[in-house]
Amino acid sequence: MSAVSTLELIIVDRIGRKLRFKMEFSDTIGDLKAKIAEKTGLNKSEIQLKRRDTVYKDHSQIEDYSDSVYGLFNGSSIEMSGLFPEQLFK
Repeated sequence: MSAVSTLELIIVDRIGRKLRFKMEFSDTIGDLKAKIAEKTGLNKSEIQLKRRDTVYKDHSQIEDYSDSVYGLFNGSSIEMSGLFPEQLFK
């Protein structure tokens, strides 16, 4: 288990726009997708999060990915398929 219980994750869309979210290591990827959906207006089921070749699964906790080679840690950038609405970046 990680010594720090919270982390900031940076979600990056295909053209490089970014949103930041504070999460707990015990939160699931599904929880993160719900926050993204709330902020962007996208449907949670249409959001795919990945880092390199690792596609993150909704039911997995963020902590489950903290020990892998392409794992999640404070300040990690995660690729998101789909685009954010323009009004979020004005």
